[in-house]
Amino acid sequence: MTDRVLFGEARLPLKVHDVITIAPTRRVAVEGVSVVFVTEGWSRLEHAAGQIPLAPGSIVTIPEGVWVAATPLGYVHSVILYLREDFLASQLQWLPSMHPLIADLQAAHKGAQAISVSHISERGIQLLRPKLSVLATLSGSCGGELATLARVADLLDDLEYLSIRTTGAGEMGPLHRAPIPHRPVLAAARALHDELDRPWTIAELARRAAISESQLSRLFRQDLGISPGAYLWRARADRMAELLVTRDLTVAQAARAVGWADPSVASRAFRRRHAMSPRAFATRSHLPRGFFNLAGKRVPGE
Repeated sequence: MTDRVLFGEARLPLKVHDVITIAPTRRVAVEGVSVVFVTEGWSRLEHAAGQIPLAPGSIVTIPEGVWVAATPLGYVHSVILYLREDFLASQLQWLPSMHPLIADLQAAHKGAQAISVSHISERGIQLLRPKLSVLATLSGSCGGELATLARVADLLDDLEYLSIRTTGAGEMGPLHRAPIPHRPVLAAARALHDELDRPWTIAELARRAAISESQLSRLFRQDLGISPGAYLWRARADRMAELLVTRDLTVAQAARAVGWADPSVASRAFRRRHAMSPRAFATRSHLPRGFFNLAGKRVPGE
């Protein structure tokens, strides 16, 4: 059985949803073309022709009416753009011929049934994550339609510079195949993201992953290229960035929300990750004045 995600009576040109998936989903088909940005975690995307492994940085273009089902490997965090056909048609004429998504979007617009996957680097998805979070917040806000359209245009511009084309037939190219970490790494990563504010130790994390501390550290470096501790501070810095641009929080409040009790420690880690202070990041990237977040609270301007 296939569920169908619909725009219904709404005449909005697009919708943006922020989705965290921790259990397998049912088959879903979409009214309009959907573009899925995987920001965290790993999963396998099932479709009529098989399965596609997805990792942070994967971008999936799904034509209208094509069913997919996701099986998260631990968990997966995605931001999904649902594009109405008339909106997509109007946007295609503005995309340059060398844009990394142009071929996928044109094929989907013309009725192709193949799912396409592109991939950007870890640095690329890190830069896009706060912008995607703002998009999802604006899309669910009262009066955010015009700002959402403008931010989508900016996002597509950013992809011109960040994307690496890796697909032509619905599978990731061999040099950029989404690497799926070992099961203990998946378990540990999910635990960290589930409780970012917890004062983790390597011993506690190893117990959660049912593996020794030395083995867990080795597998993290083998699969992800960093230690568990480095992975945690990166995850905290990325989540802190999202909070600073989508919630009415001070730097100290955002730091505490992700597990840093000392704002100065948080600021140093944030600067290493985002190459600027949390305050400068929030000032540059914050939601416009007058919009409301998904909880219905007013989001102050810069």
